[in-house]
Amino acid sequence: MSTGKKAGGRGSERAVISNVIPFNPLEKKVLGASIAEVLLTTRAYPLASPFPLRGAGVYAIYYVGTQFAPYALLAQKNSNGRFVWPIYVGQALPSGGRRGVSTVDGDPALRQRIGKHRRSIEAASANLSVGDFHYRALVMDDAFIRLAETSLLALFKPIWNNYIDGFGNNAPGVERGTSMRSRWDTLHGGRAQATAHADREETRDQLIAEITQELATTNFDIPDTLINAVGQSTQPEAIYAEVAARTSSRSETSDESPGRPA
Repeated sequence: MSTGKKAGGRGSERAVISNVIPFNPLEKKVLGASIAEVLLTTRAYPLASPFPLRGAGVYAIYYVGTQFAPYALLAQKNSNGRFVWPIYVGQALPSGGRRGVSTVDGDPALRQRIGKHRRSIEAASANLSVGDFHYRALVMDDAFIRLAETSLLALFKPIWNNYIDGFGNNAPGVERGTSMRSRWDTLHGGRAQATAHADREETRDQLIAEITQELATTNFDIPDTLINAVGQSTQPEAIYAEVAARTSSRSETSDESPGRPA
């Protein structure tokens, strides 16, 4: 009888500690998370300052202002130089990168892309100011730029990417002139390109009410680490606690059993 109990206990323990997914350091989610972590360690620059490095990569823009009340929660999260929750993230591909054309070293893709965003905010109406924004940027191998942007979007779901669309739009061509004005241009206005689009059905006040609700329900908690081993890193305490409980139970059963004759 005692032999059966021990075998059952060991089998249960093995079932507990082996129920994991082997960690794959080359999995796309892991690679993307590692890139996101590195970006968060880079220096934050005022948006008014051009990016001092040459190259392509990813970037994140942070709001720290007080002029536009609906963004107050974002400003609070990014206060005191923390810059932890971007209002927008994007990618800057090297020249010809979308066509698969090889590029020369030192491509100023990040500097140009961030400069374009600075001009958009400069053109906006009185509720935004370039001084209300900072950014981080990471120069990286162009093979991983799209993966990095996707990971940042999934992690932060920035409001100018996921909800208030249009900030990163280029000026419309002839075929795009009849499309609807973006939410960003409806909300902030000022850009000449916005006049080429038809008005939206939503009013600016409606968008402000929706933004306020969206940010009020956003979970701003960021995990201490973005990389973990599923079944190993996510709930190690629960796994170890269950193993310990089973071990303790077997120990108590053994103590209660009659001792062997001397």
